[in-house]
Amino acid sequence: MHPLKPLKLAVIVLISFAGALAAKPQDVSLHNQLKRAPASPHEHLPESARGNPHRDQSEGSRSHLSTWSCIVLSNTSLQSGVWWSKHNCTGTVPGTPVPHIGPVVVNIGHALVTGEPGAPIIRPAVAKTDLGLAKLHQLAGNASSESPGFVPLIGVNGGYFFEVNRADFIDDVCFGKFRSAALKPVSASDPNAGVGDCLTILNGTYASSNCDKVGNSKPVAAILDHPPRFVQQDRAERLAPSVQWAIAAGPNLVSLNTSSGVSYIDIRGDNVNILEHASNTALALKGAEFMLVTFDGEDNCTEYKPLCGVNSRQFAAFLLDHLEVDTAMEMDQGGSTAMWVQGQPGTVAGEPGIVSNPGHSERLIFNGVFIGTSA
Repeated sequence: MHPLKPLKLAVIVLISFAGALAAKPQDVSLHNQLKRAPASPHEHLPESARGNPHRDQSEGSRSHLSTWSCIVLSNTSLQSGVWWSKHNCTGTVPGTPVPHIGPVVVNIGHALVTGEPGAPIIRPAVAKTDLGLAKLHQLAGNASSESPGFVPLIGVNGGYFFEVNRADFIDDVCFGKFRSAALKPVSASDPNAGVGDCLTILNGTYASSNCDKVGNSKPVAAILDHPPRFVQQDRAERLAPSVQWAIAAGPNLVSLNTSSGVSYIDIRGDNVNILEHASNTALALKGAEFMLVTFDGEDNCTEYKPLCGVNSRQFAAFLLDHLEVDTAMEMDQGGSTAMWVQGQPGTVAGEPGIVSNPGHSERLIFNGVFIGTSA
């Protein structure tokens, strides 16, 4: 999320007049455009944590699939079943405004979420300041307070939010949500109340809701109870009362056809950030491996540049074709994108642990999601 640009504002206006985008997601969907059956899973994963091996291998030979080459810059074990890797990647994604991507740095937080005693768990966190916004490294401490005994190891920025610290802010995800609504307490009867634009559930309690405005027709919720999974939703939709931990954003990036076992790019909805070419953040699942992924870049490139980051389709292609994930969803992007790793020094004074976009100060954000362990 970033200051609204004239082109994006024009797109929002067109969407709001059309209306049909919400009713007909296929109009802006990349559903079924790209399908891929993965090669063998990563060798370092145990058999129980590997992705679905029963995909249609004939789908893997389509000539329009993206291609990627990544050099591993570092691979750091943080605890049993949790590690952080940094990669320098280049790629080609046919049919996108910038078919050639990179070289660009990609950070990945990995966790084997098996549900066994002592295994890593995933938890969201929200800002506890009067303003309702904080930096990602500050949210790491909040994650521990929300879930007693939780020790965060890796985290990324969360979903979309209203920048109440800016008088000129226009919310391009909940178009028509105003500052007065963002300053209200979260309410089950008003999905637009509160700083967050998409839902966050902390220990069974809603800390934010999916708004019901144009721009948020197809939010995606990451349910972080075991087993973690991604659920596509509608405007203002809530999750089952049994869900204890969740965080939402969007769009969806990769879905799994459970009948055929084939994963495919599946992007739909009226979120204009689908178009944004910038630094970017995603959550992904591959078997029992949960991943936090960030692309370095800039905030809303004025020109499409290979070094700037990726848009939603390019990100989905990377996750599908290179990381061979089963499912994935996008989080907030642009200036909000950040990854925090426990024990790392960071590259900006006063912002310890931030390993993404070296030299760029963190943006104040509403929430984040963290891999960690439970004491």
